[in-house]
Amino acid sequence: REIPFAVTVHDFWYFCERQFMIDVDGQFCGQRRIDVDRCAVCSSNRSDTAQRTEYLMGQLAKADLVMTPSAYARDIMIANGLDPDCIRVNKNGVVAPRSPDPTAANDWSDRPVRVGFIGGPGNIKGWDLVIEALRLFPDLKERIQMIAFDAGANVGHSWKDELMRGADELPIEVV
Repeated sequence: REIPFAVTVHDFWYFCERQFMIDVDGQFCGQRRIDVDRCAVCSSNRSDTAQRTEYLMGQLAKADLVMTPSAYARDIMIANGLDPDCIRVNKNGVVAPRSPDPTAANDWSDRPVRVGFIGGPGNIKGWDLVIEALRLFPDLKERIQMIAFDAGANVGHSWKDELMRGADELPIEVV
């Protein structure tokens, strides 16, 4: 229908069945230009992997704009055939709000700390790092509001028990 559209990519799902270019041994595969023969080590069927990659990259190439969270991710997309003129870096993160009075200190020490997590409990998604980080600051327990979205509900089951395993004492709400 010739409707312009943009895609924001936060991983390498379009050419990596494991999303993050992490192999079955939990190591970064180190590829820049994707070699489907190398990817076949992580999949059950080389032909399916090649077909999937070709189809998805073809779909991504139709976007008028592809946004990546880093220059590194942009470079990998370009190395795999996407038009450099259609890819922009849209960095993750936020800028802390400034005080209305430029001479006043930006003291946020009394404000709640709100953290959101969308994903599964697996290490590849960083859940273990979130739990570790929360444990590093026990004095913030009263200020932290951690909400984990149970993404497993989208595929017909819940990850709530797995997300909360070993985190009962932490201020986490799974929704």
